[in-house]
Amino acid sequence: MVTSCGDFKYLTRVMIPIARPTITTIMILSAIGAWDAYIWPQLVTPSQKYWLISVALRSTSFVTGVGSDARPVYNIQLAATALVTVPLLIIFFSLKKYIIRGVGRSGTKG
Repeated sequence: MVTSCGDFKYLTRVMIPIARPTITTIMILSAIGAWDAYIWPQLVTPSQKYWLISVALRSTSFVTGVGSDARPVYNIQLAATALVTVPLLIIFFSLKKYIIRGVGRSGTKG
């Protein structure tokens, strides 16, 4: 009976099981958002040497030459893009059912 439960017991036995799909979806989407972080790694790293691949893709890290002779190195840039994208695709497709379950559960009726 719910009336004889304490707050913690009510939370662990009733509320968390009801909200589990939504909590799982929020955790998955937060992990994907952290993977795509752009500004935070630039703020906390002392130099370009320690930047993440996703940050380096948006800068001039994959360029040879300087000034008007600068040319992008497409093969390395494409490999780095694959390194950034493939783990996200694996996470999304392996956890897709949990994301859909959480989004479907949080919809409104009517």
